[in-house]
Amino acid sequence: MDRLDNAGIINVCYCLGFPELPLKGNYDNNKFKLYFADSGLLVVMLDNEAQDDL
Repeated sequence: MDRLDNAGIINVCYCLGFPELPLKGNYDNNKFKLYFADSGLLVVMLDNEAQDDL
């Protein structure tokens, strides 16, 4: 995961315990979501039917 994040392919979004400042102090390392930094990569990974629908 770190390699993909450092390469700029994905963005890591950590779950916050409380949405208060400072954000870095209250996030959970075990709960996170990964997002493609480039939506074109996501579309390419879809099957042909989904690509046609877009």
